Amino acid sequence: MSKSIAIFCLDGVANAAPLVALDCFTAANRLSRQHPDQQALFEVRLYAINSVAHTSSGLPLPAAPASSIPADATVFLPAPPAGNAAELQSFLERNQGAIAWLADNASRCEFIATHCAGAAVLAQCGLLNGQQATTAWYLADACKHLFPEVKWRTEAMLINSRHCITAGAGSAYNDVLLHLIEHHGGRHNARLVAKFLLLDNQRQQQSPFCILGRMAADDELITAAQAWIQQHIQDDFCVEDIASALGTSQRTLLRRMRDAIGESPVTLTQKMRIEKSKILLESTSLPLSSIVYRVGYSDESAFRRVFMRLVQVTPKEYRRRFHSVSRKAFSETD
Repeated sequence: MSKSIAIFCLDGVANAAPLVALDCFTAANRLSRQHPDQQALFEVRLYAINSVAHTSSGLPLPAAPASSIPADATVFLPAPPAGNAAELQSFLERNQGAIAWLADNASRCEFIATHCAGAAVLAQCGLLNGQQATTAWYLADACKHLFPEVKWRTEAMLINSRHCITAGAGSAYNDVLLHLIEHHGGRHNARLVAKFLLLDNQRQQQSPFCILGRMAADDELITAAQAWIQQHIQDDFCVEDIASALGTSQRTLLRRMRDAIGESPVTLTQKMRIEKSKILLESTSLPLSSIVYRVGYSDESAFRRVFMRLVQVTPKEYRRRFHSVSRKAFSETD
């Protein structure tokens, strides 16, 4: 018997996520059929609170009404492209009716799976209270503030908690979809889909993908502090040096930075230095000792410890995965 997959589209979802989900489950059906009369693994359809949902770009998505989602269906909730707390809050307010419906009907579903900002929808429904969950790394602070009752683990790529599945930023919907295909159709079929669509089904963490130290602030002093740190990333400096250069006191700098971005100058400096080292590991063939020096560390062991804590992989492993100096397309002359 085919498994019912309901792609529940809220207004303002990212353009790709609903259609990629359709493609993934369609590919699973195609690859699993060894005989023409074999039943498809999945019966997949778009649903919305009304007869149509619209993507973030205004594209209409014709859909069946949410009330017709089959009992015991697995629901996939595509996320919006929310990049900050204000955009996330706007999306939640825009979809209050759909979120209320989902909260009332969640018990009818076998699984509810989402990614990125979609985790905030499940949290708003109360479905993640007391449970572990992940979301986009750049929405971590917003989600922790809005939903403190959830045990956020935003370094993780995917978390399966009770009957809710959450995943990280952006294209982490691929990780969710492959997980659902494996659960309902077996590891072999998930592996086939991953290979057929050239998807990476081995990602365990989103920490290596985070852009460290990139924090928007409305406070001009903090913006200036970030710029000063960036300009002096290779130098040996302390908090007093930053404050003096900006014409303020250490106490004022500490207070305003904590209020604006929730970070101390020391922590922000560490993150900006590690982010610079990631760029050098990706884009150059410099030895690690040179990179360590260029980002302001005199002790390579200390650098390695901070790198591992913030990125969750070693510098060597990071370079292996993301180094792109020698990557090029094949040409007719190769």
